[in-house]
Amino acid sequence: MVCLPLLKLTVNARYFVGDEMILVETFLYLHICTWWRYGDSMPIMKMHTTGEVFNDGTIIEMVHDPVKDKAEFVVATKQNITVSDQHKEGNKTYLPYSACNNLIKNKIVLLPSQSVEYSSDRQLVSDLHVFVNKYVDLDPLFEKLCVHYILLSWVYDGFNQLPYFRKCGDLGTGKTRFLTVIGSVCYKPIFASGSSSTAALFHILDQFRGTLVLDEADFRYSDERADLTKVLNNGFTKGYPVLRCAFNKNKEFDPVGYQVYGCKLVASRKHFDDPALESRFITEKARFENLRIGIPNELPNSFDAEALELRNKLLTYRLRWLEHFTNNKTSQKIEYIEPRANQIFSPLLELTADEEFRKEIIELAFQVSRQIKIDRAASIEYHVLSVIQSLLSRNERISIGDIAKFVSREFADFHERRITAKWIGYIVSKSLCLKTFKAGGRFYVSGDQQSLLKQLYLRYGVN
Repeated sequence: MVCLPLLKLTVNARYFVGDEMILVETFLYLHICTWWRYGDSMPIMKMHTTGEVFNDGTIIEMVHDPVKDKAEFVVATKQNITVSDQHKEGNKTYLPYSACNNLIKNKIVLLPSQSVEYSSDRQLVSDLHVFVNKYVDLDPLFEKLCVHYILLSWVYDGFNQLPYFRKCGDLGTGKTRFLTVIGSVCYKPIFASGSSSTAALFHILDQFRGTLVLDEADFRYSDERADLTKVLNNGFTKGYPVLRCAFNKNKEFDPVGYQVYGCKLVASRKHFDDPALESRFITEKARFENLRIGIPNELPNSFDAEALELRNKLLTYRLRWLEHFTNNKTSQKIEYIEPRANQIFSPLLELTADEEFRKEIIELAFQVSRQIKIDRAASIEYHVLSVIQSLLSRNERISIGDIAKFVSREFADFHERRITAKWIGYIVSKSLCLKTFKAGGRFYVSGDQQSLLKQLYLRYGVN
């Protein structure tokens, strides 16, 4: 029995300090021998978390009481909701992060303090409307969308894809107020700026799995731009972590994957250059008008208490509805719109039964879909397809050189780079996936690809 406490201590040190697997396997072997000899149980692994969802439907969520400065878990099973300072599941003991943790102490991450009942979902939505409308001036439809995005953030892990929300405009247009108000009632908001360490953001998002609230997302340096863009690109769809190279102490290649999936609130002065990233956002552009009467210049002292009260009710909303959205999602696909527009608006349709609001969401989805097609009409792919359609109406096959010549003549003003046959060949074969063949030293596009060409004409709006 003397070796058993030492064995448990070593396993704990391995977890928190990070000893190599060969060492752990040796001690586990010794422990198994001890268990066989003395009948003791397997070692308990302790790990810190802010929340977990288990296979039997049990949900644990970390709460922080700012008055008592105490952190603990709300544990929700199918029978009841209890409070505990730890939770055991199998051979693991889950512990909340300390209330002294800098992220919590400095209000970088905000948590509820307890689970509080609310009268109805409709009343909860109404309370959120009152709160948002009281402190931030938004377009009425965008305000409705923000309120439902707050709800979505609390059950985000029940969905496979998520939209991002953004306020875009110049200085003094209310971007930071938007982030502060909306972010304060989202699920485990993580407040950061575009100048934050990307390594820190990877770790915080991976450990806390909350809503990233990102201010000044106009990245100054190329490496920051690349890393933060990866967070935004990978965080849109479940199951795509950001991978980083790492080696263990034995110099064995051991890459680390950081989970960055989750809701994102962003404020920026300009739109992103990458069209794919830009299409992930539902954006309100700044209005150059006087603030609506009643919006305070400074947030009052009561703001934090109001936000905490709503977070406590929203925690109950998560405990009540997460399993439903995980297991019982209905098809909310909107017909005849772009796939990306469907991806960003379908989750919001899942959250409301208000038919009038659903019609507004669908109409907005059609507007976004039309804008995507308009943006495509300014792309090189659209211009190449337009020329191909025109030339194939007169010839069975057309050369890449001829396509380049006509694109240059008709659309050169739309593009900064010089239009060459090499570039057009790349667009034809790689971007549009059209088959080419070589004859007489020249490359040609064959006209026997009508099925694919019809799909491409439809996708890019070529008439």
